Order: sequence, then C-alpha cells, then structure tokens
Amino acid sequence: AIEVAETEELDLILLDLQLPRLNGLGVIHRLRQNPKLETVPIVIVTGQDPEKYRNSAIAEGCEHFLIKPIDFDRLDALLDYYAPTGKLAA
Repeated sequence: AIEVAETEELDLILLDLQLPRLNGLGVIHRLRQNPKLETVPIVIVTGQDPEKYRNSAIAEGCEHFLIKPIDFDRLDALLDYYAPTGKLAA
C-alpha cells in the first residue's frame, strides 16, 4: 500500500487499521514522512474500537475516522469533499 501511494497521484487514501504487516497507524506515519504524501487526506475505515485508536490515528495525521459498518452517506460526503467527481446536477 505504501509503494502504491508513493507511485500514484492520489486525491484521498482510505485505510484500515488492521493490516497484515504494518498496522494502519504505522502506514500513516510512513506516508506522512513522504513530502509528496504529507497533505493527501487519509480516512481510516475500521471495525476497531474508536476510543482506543481515534486519537492516535489523528495524531499520526489522518483527517477522519469511520467505523464499520460504514455510514455510506458520511463516506459519500467525504468522497465529495476530498475527491469530487464533478457530477452535474440533474
């Protein structure tokens, strides 16, 4: 995931906390060390206890923390804010 983030032009990163090698907090830390990625918004999407991880995730540099099951209206609002698609009003 870190290699992909470093090679692609990203508008937003959706990231889980529970990952196979490096947990999400470690990934955020590594991403924020890269000048190219230090301003790319990161949204945590996780089933982990928010009280245990929210403050740490925000301290590492994520902008938002979404809990599973996902509130799709909130996710849609975040996507529209960070990565608008330019949809035309009907």
